Amino acid sequence: MGSAQDIMQAFVRKDFLARFPAYDGWKLESVPNSKPGSQVYRASRYYRGQPQTAILTVSFDSKPSAASIETLNLATINSRSKISTYLLVPLGADISGVPAEIGLLTMKSFGFSDGGLVWLTKKKNAALTPKGECLRLNGRIE
Repeated sequence: MGSAQDIMQAFVRKDFLARFPAYDGWKLESVPNSKPGSQVYRASRYYRGQPQTAILTVSFDSKPSAASIETLNLATINSRSKISTYLLVPLGADISGVPAEIGLLTMKSFGFSDGGLVWLTKKKNAALTPKGECLRLNGRIE
């Protein structure tokens, strides 16, 4: 039986693969990270002869911490090419402190209800899913 951390990481990977699918040429890989407790991924592909890279991390906090944002910034420091950065957050997280240059992705499986993190796929929590939740992709709202 897997731990709760393993199960949550499986849902995270599923959300990332939904945004960066293999059928569009994306390759998703885990990146070694010097900060314990945070998982970093890299999605990359060649599109029309140009490399595209995205660095991805996740925050399960109600308000993403500065450490999550710093993890994204550290992952892009030594890069010569343009890299997009994305932060995956639960539904209903307070994203007011996240810089506009970081794209935001919303989790499909987890959200906040009454101040606590809940699993949205359970029937009792399905009604909590707000309609019209949006993505912020590197400054653009979609």
